[in-house]
Amino acid sequence: MAPDMTTAHVAQEFSMAEAKSRVVYSVLRITGHDDCSCRLHELGIGEGTTVMIERAGNPAIVRIGSSKLALSAECLHRIKVEPVR
Repeated sequence: MAPDMTTAHVAQEFSMAEAKSRVVYSVLRITGHDDCSCRLHELGIGEGTTVMIERAGNPAIVRIGSSKLALSAECLHRIKVEPVR
């Protein structure tokens, strides 16, 4: 029986707070409907955005295109990503 591709895809999803530095990720979604998630959308972080953690910590330095942003651990937990292949 072939593996369920939906399950395999979900297994790759995790929060940006768990992401490794210097690895390129694609944003799958932003969770929640609070100030943090709204701010992330205002900054242009949404589905399909390519991101990379430059420096881990709280706040973490995150590269989005040619820009760098400092994001709190709370915001990083809202960003669901998968590695870019």
